[in-house]
Amino acid sequence: MRQDRRVALLLVAGLAALLARAPAASAEEYRLRVVSVHEQGFYAYLKAGELKDGVSGPGLDRLERSLDSRDFPNGALLGGRDPVAAREPVARVWGGVPVRVEPAPESAPHRWTELRWQGTPGERSVFVIDKTTGRPQEVVRVAIRGAGPMRQYQVYEPPGARPRLAALRMQLAFLWAAQERGDVWTRYVEPVLDLGQGIGVVVGANAGGLLADHVYLIVRNAERATTYKAVLAWRQSPDDRQAPSDHPPPGLREPRSWARFESTSGGAPAAPPDTPHRDCVSRVPGRASNRRRGERPPLPPTPPTGSRVPDSVTPAERRRSAGPRFPLESSA
Repeated sequence: MRQDRRVALLLVAGLAALLARAPAASAEEYRLRVVSVHEQGFYAYLKAGELKDGVSGPGLDRLERSLDSRDFPNGALLGGRDPVAAREPVARVWGGVPVRVEPAPESAPHRWTELRWQGTPGERSVFVIDKTTGRPQEVVRVAIRGAGPMRQYQVYEPPGARPRLAALRMQLAFLWAAQERGDVWTRYVEPVLDLGQGIGVVVGANAGGLLADHVYLIVRNAERATTYKAVLAWRQSPDDRQAPSDHPPPGLREPRSWARFESTSGGAPAAPPDTPHRDCVSRVPGRASNRRRGERPPLPPTPPTGSRVPDSVTPAERRRSAGPRFPLESSA
């Protein structure tokens, strides 16, 4: 009897171990397709009225088909911004479960970056785009598809708990601080994020003018296998202003052509010839080169008596050439 009990216990333990290793019977395969594009390339596909939040239309359908069939132009695509599955601590803090992404096929017949994973219906999966360097830096609009057609949204700062937004924007430093405390999802994101389509986008606004935003994609697993899609439209940050390329850096030696414009009287050096607010010294109108400083120009020759004075002679020169108005008294 004791031996039979031991055999039964071993069989039960082995069966439990097999069930633990095997995937859950309700697990489904989900896919996430993401692409980053320039803002102008995104607008080129939209029709009139499709820039309103939450709308769908033929322009968005054409955008999706062009990405599915590789007809979308390469010049409007942004590389180096592929999403990755969030690490386990980050996924837990964001209200999700860690997932293991299956390797994507080497050659895909579409323009998307595709991620595949096994998940349980009702759970949430978190994906992050955090290696975003270079221009453009801001995510301004997104087009997402989960349950239903593809819809377009502008990224907004949440005004409060109502209404919920499918694409919202928060300061990245604030999200990091809340993530360290462990309440980023329960206290700040979950009350304002709309997952009605099964997918939502949270943009972490980077405070640096030359640093790009971070993107968090939250997917709620549907009851059956589903393919989620997200198009991110980027633009250059208004704070990104470069100095002109012809501006000399500090400490750079001035060109030798400016040496002849330096002051010789101990004052400030003269401006270079291409300075718009000051003319070159050699171009300043003034005395002739054969006259000394302070010397008046010579008077025009006196015309003979009875001859007509040329019109080019000024009245002052005409009076000086006529001599005194009254005769001088004799000294006798």
